[in-house]
Amino acid sequence: MGKNFDKYFNFDIGKISKEVNSLIDQGKLKKAQRFLQQIEKSYSVNKRHLNINKAPFQHLLRYSLDGIFDPDSSGGTVVNYFLKTIHGLKEKVSNKINIQRSLDIGEMNYLELVLIANILKKKQKKLEKFFYRKYKKAKKEYYDADEFFGGCLKLLDVFDQILQQKVNDRERELYLMIDWSNYGCLTYDNLGEGPKHTDPEKEKIFNSFKDQLESNNKSNFSVHLPSITLGKYTGELWEEDITFIRSEIEKARQKIDSEELLTTMNGEHIPKLKIDQIALIFVYEEYQITRKNAAEIVNRYGHESGEKLFQRFTFYSSAANRKGKPHPFTLKKLNNKIQLLESVITLLPVDKQERAKDEVTILRKISEAEFS
Repeated sequence: MGKNFDKYFNFDIGKISKEVNSLIDQGKLKKAQRFLQQIEKSYSVNKRHLNINKAPFQHLLRYSLDGIFDPDSSGGTVVNYFLKTIHGLKEKVSNKINIQRSLDIGEMNYLELVLIANILKKKQKKLEKFFYRKYKKAKKEYYDADEFFGGCLKLLDVFDQILQQKVNDRERELYLMIDWSNYGCLTYDNLGEGPKHTDPEKEKIFNSFKDQLESNNKSNFSVHLPSITLGKYTGELWEEDITFIRSEIEKARQKIDSEELLTTMNGEHIPKLKIDQIALIFVYEEYQITRKNAAEIVNRYGHESGEKLFQRFTFYSSAANRKGKPHPFTLKKLNNKIQLLESVITLLPVDKQERAKDEVTILRKISEAEFS
């Protein structure tokens, strides 16, 4: 073994964990991976001659639990804990490597976009407009909406994965602590003034672990930016930041989609349609019309009443209003409704036509049943 490796020959799990976490924080993931491989190899060769029971575990007990481990009181469970910990560290390094690969999404620096957005969020700026402007700029570089907004959201998915991994790591630690508590490998005298190993004190720490398990979720953790960006960026992102930025990206995407729906592929305006047709197109395309954007949309189609468009969109947003019997229920009214739905089918993308076709079929069956 190399000189730097000798200090870990006693398989001090506290030192091993500290070394691996230090390498991770420095972004030296491959080195951490090689280090753990050496530990496993050395353990396999020397395990018959080692007394792992005396390896200090106190360093692992973060979260205000320092000093309550008593590793000498356990038999084979210490070896079991050692192996579980090494496995957990290997998994942690592997996940970090996968995250680094995930951050390399392409030419566009989505990471910088999201981090700037987080700064603007703290300054209470409107992020929807920020992402809208950034897309318009990216479009000049031949990015389409799917690629641009998809790249932003994919990055946020990576951040969510980081938080979930922290939840999983903490859950694993707590279950191990509970196991050690059940084996009687913990001392409880420093948690209260009662006698050592009393049932009330044992129950106290056991309940503490259970309470932490119940409250273990992503909101307790943050994405540490220096770690995942190898020191390029500072600060941290919390779950509420990620959720808010995601919602603002989706709002910007919806606005872009609404605009692009109004024009054909060659940039010309769509032929003038009736307000009911416009409302149905937006319903089937799953885009929102609000009182705020209705006037702009209706003007592009050559109409004036944004309020009327909003009311018809609200009406047709109900499936019952689209495929139910008209009022009053007459053959002429029903045929007009069928013709209205049929008139928008060819104006929809192919993947959005099926629902409209199904609803026309339902109306035709009503016609056959009632008027044949």
